[in-house]
Amino acid sequence: MNTTTESSYVVTPDVIESAAILLGLHGISRDDTFGSDDKDRKRKALLAADAEKSQKYRNRIVEEQEEALIYFQKEFPTRLLRRVPAAFHGQPTYDYGRCDKNRNAFCVKGEKSGTFTIGLCYENKQKEVAYGGRECCKKSEEYMEYLLNIEWSLLKFAKIDHSAEYLRVQFIKNTMPGYHTDSYRGNHQSYIYPMGEGYKMSVRMFPNFRTSVVKYKQELFIPIHYNETEGLRAYRLNESFQKVILPIGSYSHMEPYGEFDFVVVGQREKKLVVAPLGYHHVMSPTEYPELTLQGAMERLTMTGGHSKYFRFYKSITRVGRWSQFISWKHIHCVSEGGHVPRITAFFRPMRQKPTCNDFRFQPGQEDWENLTLW
Repeated sequence: MNTTTESSYVVTPDVIESAAILLGLHGISRDDTFGSDDKDRKRKALLAADAEKSQKYRNRIVEEQEEALIYFQKEFPTRLLRRVPAAFHGQPTYDYGRCDKNRNAFCVKGEKSGTFTIGLCYENKQKEVAYGGRECCKKSEEYMEYLLNIEWSLLKFAKIDHSAEYLRVQFIKNTMPGYHTDSYRGNHQSYIYPMGEGYKMSVRMFPNFRTSVVKYKQELFIPIHYNETEGLRAYRLNESFQKVILPIGSYSHMEPYGEFDFVVVGQREKKLVVAPLGYHHVMSPTEYPELTLQGAMERLTMTGGHSKYFRFYKSITRVGRWSQFISWKHIHCVSEGGHVPRITAFFRPMRQKPTCNDFRFQPGQEDWENLTLW
């Protein structure tokens, strides 16, 4: 009887090729059986190279961010801020440099406090005409290099997905605003950049002002604006969209009811004047559509029953990094570190603040008239 021992069996190239063909018929790759160790080594080497490349990129980004922080701290225009009289230190009713009158100061005698705003260009055509065709103010020209570096930092690290042509920058120090929403001046995000430890901004994620309907004391409202000293302004959800002022702190007792797929800009002749969501540059209020109560309700998405989900805060604390929030949409306040210098950047998609109760549009003019909060 013929026997074949293990030592007498020779694996030739023809045998390997025949085996590979047979394995292929069963859906098994040749690389899965022959040369798998080499394949794993190559794959691990490629992954290691990619990881090293990614780490180098992350390290370079961190270095650039640290260099930007040092530059922003060194060139921060403290001298542009108002010097608050010692008699008014810590008084919430004092206007600390063009701010809403709900600020607190942490300054000592001789220090400057408040805010100052400059930008790459004027917000409206009237200013350009009034100042002899100038595109920006003298202070903006003086700090133009600083503004351009802020623009570069935003585009690179905050990943702005639209033009920065209408960039406005606000410098803030030694102020601590109470709970409030900013005035609506277009569908833009705000970006804040703290330059010291201990800073904390609390952003309340519910209610969504101008985009949501809430239930309060068995009635439905569209919240529009909030200020600790004045209360919560809203439109009652009825045929006339009646304007009301709800008590201070009423937002804590509101329940979610629905969300619009648009932003409520204002009200005119028993209709809502609305704008589409997202950043967009608008030169004229005539481009905004109007909606009746029926039209608005047809575009309302019901969100009731999720009150616990909406009641939480977002905290902004990162030093030397841009953090994003929507200042006109959410109630926010500086809860800690009001003495920390910081930069707030925003983009004005409209050339001037919209009128929210009377949209007067004069022939030949491209901008909003009759500026009011409502």
